[in-house]
Amino acid sequence: MTAPYRLPDEFETDCYHLRRVNLDDAQAIFDSYATDAEVTRFLGWTPHQSVAETTAFLKIAAAEWDSGKGFPLVAFDRRQPAELVGMFHPHLIGHRVSYGYVLRGLCCTNSVGDSSRESRVVAGMHEQTHTPDLQDQELAGLQ
Repeated sequence: MTAPYRLPDEFETDCYHLRRVNLDDAQAIFDSYATDAEVTRFLGWTPHQSVAETTAFLKIAAAEWDSGKGFPLVAFDRRQPAELVGMFHPHLIGHRVSYGYVLRGLCCTNSVGDSSRESRVVAGMHEQTHTPDLQDQELAGLQ
């Protein structure tokens, strides 16, 4: 039997350091993108009016992780590890993975440091269908 789909609590790519969200991230998320109508129009929620609203969202996100239904991760640029640049939020639906994301300053695509691109924010949603065995192979490649 194939083990349930899980993501590690923390991992890195060439560009990003990603880790499981926690309630302490509320202020940084609020300040970074949660109040921006241009960003949240691509997400499943409206702009937050207070940090308390962001904290409530993170409580739901933490419960999704604990239940294995979703794996929200905050993203940090590896060149500036203290600065939150976005979030990835995969959701499991049977053998499908649907995810939303928001990223500010695409670090891998901006090797020349163009400041107009550094301030750019990208958000969206995507769905991927995989068999459990393929998911296991992909996760093994992350570790």
